Amino acid sequence: MGGNFIGELGNGSRTFSTKPVKISLTGVKKVYNIKRDLYDYSIALMNDGTLRSWGDNQRGQLGDGTKTRRSSPGAVKGINNVAALALGSDSVLALKNDGTIWGWGSNLDGTLGKSVKNESLTPVRVNNLTDVTALTMGGGSAAALKKDGTVWAWGYNGTGQLGQNIETVSHSLEPVKMPGLANVKAIASGYGHMLALKQDGTVWAWGDVDFGSFDDLGYDKVHLVRQIPELSGIIEIAAGDSHSMALKNDGTLWVWGMNKSGQLGNGGADMFYPVQVIR
Repeated sequence: MGGNFIGELGNGSRTFSTKPVKISLTGVKKVYNIKRDLYDYSIALMNDGTLRSWGDNQRGQLGDGTKTRRSSPGAVKGINNVAALALGSDSVLALKNDGTIWGWGSNLDGTLGKSVKNESLTPVRVNNLTDVTALTMGGGSAAALKKDGTVWAWGYNGTGQLGQNIETVSHSLEPVKMPGLANVKAIASGYGHMLALKQDGTVWAWGDVDFGSFDDLGYDKVHLVRQIPELSGIIEIAAGDSHSMALKNDGTLWVWGMNKSGQLGNGGADMFYPVQVIR
């Protein structure tokens, strides 16, 4: 339901609807969607590992070989055996069951992880990455977690998302190993920052701390990975554009970052260090 100017409802029309409309898809495992600025599109991961996409396509993010908007689901070409997706405003990354990552759409910041900045209207493989178990993307940068517990990042580095000095590295067209990270079991990314959860339950962060990664306000953009000292015993992490969350093994939820829309659930202001959400 809702707006449908570019076919984002996927029901074959461009007429808005105030009630739910059926999309002609069966055998769907999970649906991914992103709506940011002028971009609004969706991709369905099917039970057989193939993909169907619809909505905006001005940068080729539907992966069908065109830049034509589509109001009903169509196949993403040349990819199967997909396990998970990460969507950016105008680019997409897919993790396959074999541990490789494939991308399509815009490549202005190097988010497709190949040696040139050319966009791609169909999936192309991210260079030099194997044995990947998880991926994340946000704000023109991406990261992958490998089986050995290391984290590799690529794309835009304007706020230090790649863990590299922004004075010398503006972006990376291919994955680079994150310094100072090992034994990682989960990763998450916001618009300008990233998080890593280690096997020991500690949380590490880097990037734009305007969005609240540390309680040390003397830092603006942290180029190197640093531990968030207030957090321990963490079992899950998540990141929004400008805030972050961590679930502890005692069932409590801790949040930090911007709170202009009340996303921290603490009834207060922005938080530059984790605080517990109290029901």
